[in-house]
Amino acid sequence: MDILEAAIKVLEVAGKLGEGMGDAVLSNSEVAARLDRIPTNLGSYGVDPFGFDPQYLKKVVGSGVWLYQRYFRCETFGVENIPDGRCLIIANHSGQLPFDALMIAMAVLLERDPPRFVRSMIERFVPETPFVAKFMARCGQILGSPENCRRLLSADEAILAFPEGVRGLNKTWRHRYQLQRFGQGFLRLAL
Repeated sequence: MDILEAAIKVLEVAGKLGEGMGDAVLSNSEVAARLDRIPTNLGSYGVDPFGFDPQYLKKVVGSGVWLYQRYFRCETFGVENIPDGRCLIIANHSGQLPFDALMIAMAVLLERDPPRFVRSMIERFVPETPFVAKFMARCGQILGSPENCRRLLSADEAILAFPEGVRGLNKTWRHRYQLQRFGQGFLRLAL
């Protein structure tokens, strides 16, 4: 068993533990049913051209649900305003780890009816990071390039972008709610 398989097992166990922590946490079968309602563009190997594997996501999404509902106790407003079809969701980072992106994706998956799957644009260093690269690709996250974004928008996907980029990740705790200078790539894509 390699490290990635061990990490998957830990995430599966965390998701199962989260199920027993109260009525507010959806069961894995309820989340899987919501994931099944999301249209995908899978190839003959069961993954999309970017490496997204819905069956893999079903195994690990339980821990994200637990973080959303029980740890961070997120309250979501306006998720019904996210349209069907192609859209860009623009947000700002508030720290080093991408928990903000995960919580936005969980909100759109769990709170919107019908549910949508959000594809986050990730920084260029992530695909070069061992284990994390494979995990992010299987969970549907994409390298934040204009070409990738255009391809997914043409397939009517919902894309999550953080225009602060790396500058948003490098904020200190003291500056977590202060916006950094935006890149302009997301504006070009929106136009």
